[in-house]
This record gives sequence, structure tokens and C-alpha cells, in this order.
Amino acid sequence: MNKKILTITILIVSIMIPLSAADLSYSGLSHTSLATRFSEGDIAHYKQSIDLSVDIYKDISHFFIQPYLTLTKDSGVAFDVREAYAEFYFETIDLKIGKQIIASGQADALYLSDIISPRNVKDFILTETNDMRKGVPAIKGSYYVGNYTIEGIWITQAIPTTTFSLDSIWISPPSILPTGATATMSPPAQIEPLLKNSEVFAKLCYFGSSISYEIVGGYTYSDEPHISSLTVNTSSPLSVTLSQEYARYPVLGGSFSTAIGPVVLRGEANVSFNKKFTSISMGPSPTATPEEHHYIQSLIGLDWKLFGFDMSSQYMLSFIEDYHQGLVYQGRYANEFSHLATYRLQKKFFEDRFTFQLFTLIELDPLNALIRPSLTYEIEDAVSLKGEVILFVGDEDGLYGTHKDNSLASVSLYWYF
Repeated sequence: MNKKILTITILIVSIMIPLSAADLSYSGLSHTSLATRFSEGDIAHYKQSIDLSVDIYKDISHFFIQPYLTLTKDSGVAFDVREAYAEFYFETIDLKIGKQIIASGQADALYLSDIISPRNVKDFILTETNDMRKGVPAIKGSYYVGNYTIEGIWITQAIPTTTFSLDSIWISPPSILPTGATATMSPPAQIEPLLKNSEVFAKLCYFGSSISYEIVGGYTYSDEPHISSLTVNTSSPLSVTLSQEYARYPVLGGSFSTAIGPVVLRGEANVSFNKKFTSISMGPSPTATPEEHHYIQSLIGLDWKLFGFDMSSQYMLSFIEDYHQGLVYQGRYANEFSHLATYRLQKKFFEDRFTFQLFTLIELDPLNALIRPSLTYEIEDAVSLKGEVILFVGDEDGLYGTHKDNSLASVSLYWYF
């Protein structure tokens, strides 16, 4: 099947190139990365990918396709198309039809109002920024009036987030059972490609000289499934099977950014109405009961320069309305309030040939963190080599501390053309 898709794509592009040579442009990237864990000394990650981006322009239209080929140590060779859409330009309206990535929000490495395109976190923290979002089959209309842009988006088929495979080093057993108990997670049923299961969004954007903001709302499926039921397999020792499913709900979010002197202030918030959580009862006969709760996330961020360093910090607060003990979210017990903070520092030196970056993600309760220093060397124009260390520290019950044994070092080669 992959060979057929690749052959068809090459054939289509080969036909279009001579027809539109004067209006065609292309670019690409070859990326190779290798990572090894400190605790095991193994090859925890190997990936080689080739991306090709092709643009073809007509008088009032634009066609874009981005196929990519990936080679990994576990899955072999895979071929896919990240985006493939046609775009039409009119006097005050643009129309984009096809598989596309739709981004929103102002947060750095955190996702609040960036709710339209699902994510690809199969490689967790090793996922490249370009690979983080997945394209969705959609029709998007944009209407321009002054400094405002009004967008209407119809996603014809709901696409969930791509998460870890069952043999991934990043997968962790659910931390909701007593010591000695075992749980099997059943994969969720895929959302049927029916018209009634499509997703709709609307977005209002304002771009001004002193402030920019956007408001986005929609009716969508959760990117991650919730636990829908619990089946006891054996009671001594306790063994259960956890079933999962996707649920849909209304969502409303917004973000802004403004400059205050030399500092850029960013803010973002998101409200998920009647989002599904799961109440787990660990009595003599354990049960799992889905419940609906409003889920609110908010973020404030600052960007500034100091002594030639680019710096950025963020604080995110999450709140579950009508909270009670025993609520489970994404495989672990949830808190009424959750706190995350990030810090990024970046500096170029030696005539911009070297770039040092330090990025940290900190969960405050329980206290644990991801610490990620990296150094990139530009070998020549459009060719660079990056080395980095990824450390997971702190409480092992935390988002990042649970991966202590997966602290690693990696090296990546980027070749742009």
C-alpha cells in the first residue's frame, strides 16, 4: 500500500512539474537522529526522515503537498503525506480544501487553545516540532476585514492524537491501582468516519500594532481517550481490564500577545465544557464511572532579552470544576488544581555558528521536571548538527519523574535543501 501511495504521489508531482514549472517551488529536509539511555546504554531511538514540500501557484490558487518518508529502528520504512491541499484566493476570502495543519494559540510547547489539529507524540519528547501536529481533512474559509480575520473550519473526519505504541519506552502502566495489581488498557475504538462525527470550529483573529489576539471555539472530540469501564479479571491478585473511548464536547479558548517595552506578554485560556473524566472506586469490587466536568486551563508567559540571551517563561494553571477524590485523567489520579511552568534560554555565538538552548518543563505538584540542554553547530549553510541531553528528575509519580530511567543523550543531523 505504501509503495502504491508513493508511486502515485511521484507520478502526480512528475506530471504537474512540467505543466507549472515557472510557478513551482520546492524545499525539503533530511533529518537523522539517534538517542541512547544513560541507564541502559541501548539505542533507545533511531529515526531517519526525508520531507519534501512542493508549492504550485496559479493566478488565484495554490496547491501544496508535503510527503515524507520515515525509517525507524522498530517500524521499518513508512510513507505518509503530512499536508495536501488546494487554496483559492479571492478579494476578501481565502478557501483551503484538503489535508492541512491548523494551528492556534500563543503557548510554547504547551497546548491550551491549540485544539484544532491533533498531535503526534509517538516519540514523546523526541518528536520534532515539524512532526508535532497532524494534518486533518478539512475545509477552511477565511474572511478578511481590516485587521480582523474570521475563520470557519469543518473537519470532515475526527483524527485522534497519535500516542505511544505498546512496546514504547515511554509507555507507563496506569498509576491508579493498588501495589501488586495489574491493568490492561484496551485500545479505544476508532471514531467512525460519519458526517455526524465531523468537527466544526470558528476563529476570530485580530492583528494590531500593539496587541494581537484570537478567540476559537468548536465542537470536537477529545484527542486522548478516557477510561469508559473497568472489568475485573481476577480479584486475588487484582487484575483488571480498562476500556477506553473518545468523547466529544464544546470548547472555547483564546490567546493574546502584546509588547510592554522590551518584554512580550502572552496569555492563553481554554475551557472544555462537560469533558469526560473517570471516577475510580477501589472498593471490594472496583468500578470505573465516566463523569462530565468543566476543565479550565490558563497560561501567562513572558519573552525578553538579557545580556544577549533570548529568554521565555510560562506558568500554566489547570482546574477541574466540581472536583472530588478518585477522578482519573490520562491514566493517573487528577488534582483539582495542576501547575506547570516552563523556562527557555537561547543564545547564538561564534558568528551564529553555535546555538545553545536550555528548555525546562516543571510540574509543581508533585515536584518533577524535564531538563533539556542542547547545542547546535551550523556546519555550513542549511546543514547543522545538534547534540542534546534530556533529563527526567523529581517525584516518580509526576508527568516527567516517572521517566527517570529514560534520561538520555541524542544527536541529530539536519540537511535542508
